[in-house]
Amino acid sequence: MRLLKPFILLLSVALLGGCRPADEAAPTAARADGIDLSRVVLRVGAPNKIGNRPYLEAAGLLDDVPYRIEWSEFSATPALIDALRSGNVDVGGNGGQTGVIFEAANGRSGNIKVVAAGRSTSGVPSGAAILVRKDSPYHSLADLRGARLSVMKGTGTLYLLGLALKDIDMSLQDVQLLNLGNDAALASLVAGHIDAWGIWDPQATVLEARPDLRSLGWIGRKDASYAIQLASSAALNDPGKRAAIADFLGRLAHATVWVGEHPESWASAASRLTRIDEPAMLKIARRTRFEYGLTAGQRAELSAAFEQEAGFWQGTGAMGRIDVGALFDHQFNDVMLAGSRSGRLAASAQP
Repeated sequence: MRLLKPFILLLSVALLGGCRPADEAAPTAARADGIDLSRVVLRVGAPNKIGNRPYLEAAGLLDDVPYRIEWSEFSATPALIDALRSGNVDVGGNGGQTGVIFEAANGRSGNIKVVAAGRSTSGVPSGAAILVRKDSPYHSLADLRGARLSVMKGTGTLYLLGLALKDIDMSLQDVQLLNLGNDAALASLVAGHIDAWGIWDPQATVLEARPDLRSLGWIGRKDASYAIQLASSAALNDPGKRAAIADFLGRLAHATVWVGEHPESWASAASRLTRIDEPAMLKIARRTRFEYGLTAGQRAELSAAFEQEAGFWQGTGAMGRIDVGALFDHQFNDVMLAGSRSGRLAASAQP
């Protein structure tokens, strides 16, 4: 069931730098602080087919948006980052942090900022799955020593794989690591040209149900898995875009919490958008739960998680030292805290 009331616009929180009490509503309007939002086009990207849109649709928060949204989908986070850097996308995400860490390592941290990080509230691994053929001799990660394993470079899946291998006294050097796109990886796995494939949702959940494939398990750690939202510096420096981003992130924070209590609504919206069976999407919804808006302590944990990943890649020789702090722009944190609060209120009020 969709929300019956339109979202309360939280622009004043971001634009004025304050935070309203949870029960005080900011007026919904097409203008905010002199900005005519009806003239703003916000280009929103996603690193996969599920992205942010199903959350907002499921919670009914796209009905009264005072600006126009142009949606784009990409094959993975690196492609989304390319679009942000080139100015073709203003804001977007829902993937991990690996891509933006490598962006900083390449000296481009000034072009893109981390504007939101959804912390996991799920009690199960949900980062990615390692798939093999049904008749494969591999039955655990430890069996993959020397195996041909494809994981796309620059994705969070590669980092989570590195952590999972480290936990069993292995490393990425213990496998034959390949970098294939999703379509090529699937075809190669089925044909026997590779032995295993690390892939994220929704593909992972759909493909592990195939009769010719099976999963070795899910990889991911709560302290290493965030749903990252990115924005281009150009969009952040534009008053109209910045106001729209503030509203968008507030809506997303609200919707994400609401969906956590109404996974069936998300599964229905995501199934319609992706043309993937609703039962598969419901599995994803129940396994993957995040919440936006961080306390000071949680922001410190976020920074530590980025430092840990950067240190991991430095240890492999993939990058030198980077200034992790330069990646963050927390100006929208208050609006997301308020959005999460209103999402909890709405979820508790609507069975």
